[in-house]
Order: sequence, then C-alpha cells, then structure tokens
Amino acid sequence: MPRKRPETRLNKISKMLIEEYQPETVQDLQEALKDLLGDTMEQMLKAELDEHLDYEYGEKPLSLNTRNGSSKKTVKSSYGNIDLNIPRDREGSFEPQALKKISKRYIKHRKPNNIHVCKRYDNKRHINSHKRNLWIWNIRIHGKQNNK
Repeated sequence: MPRKRPETRLNKISKMLIEEYQPETVQDLQEALKDLLGDTMEQMLKAELDEHLDYEYGEKPLSLNTRNGSSKKTVKSSYGNIDLNIPRDREGSFEPQALKKISKRYIKHRKPNNIHVCKRYDNKRHINSHKRNLWIWNIRIHGKQNNK
C-alpha cells in the first residue's frame, strides 16, 4: 500500500485556494493571494469594530454608537494595490489597529533586514533611525551583522 503525505492545515488551505481560483500562471496565483489578503484584512477590521462596539453584527446594539457602513481605501502590498472596505461607526471613534486610518501602509512580507511598514516620514532622519533599529535588532536576535 503506497504511503500518503501527511495532511496539514496549510495543505488544506492551498488545495482550497487551487480549487477555488484554478490558477494557471504565477500571476493568477498572485491575484488569488491578493484577494485572500484583502478578505483577511477586511475580516480583521470587522472583528475590531465588533470589539469596539461591544456587540457582534446582527445583535442588538448596547448604545447609540452603531455601525455606519464602510469607506473604501486602497492599500499597497507586495502583491499590488488592494481595495479594502473599512468599516465605520456613527460617532467616528473607531480607530482600527490593524490598519491605521490616515496612513497608507505597505503590507510586505516581514523579514528582519527589510522595512516591513513604510509610511510617509518627515525627513531622512526618521528613515535612518528605523533602519538603525532594524540593524540593532538583527544583531541582538540573530547574532548576525550585515555590512552591505
């Protein structure tokens, strides 16, 4: 009897992704991952709003501050631009932590020697400070020193 590969959670997710999108090229796969990333971000933001309002969607609100639709925002990522629907509340007091309101973020794969979140900086001093902190983190955690 032939051996089977062990089924892991990631194998199941990748099989579902292939069945749903049926990618034929690498670009098709990147589009599928972009959609998946966008959906995941929207679900995180909705969960944050649930936590902020102290009730879940479909339940009776506990206060006058309730859901008030959503607004569109384009976020840059390593897969390209992603259009997100950011949920709102009536009082405008909801500040999402996963994705800040004002700044456009660049969602990128996290690697120790890359800047994983790029914002608009006032000047080069802020950028150099951030790079220096990443360099120090790389030495302390990994014991490596890249002199490139």
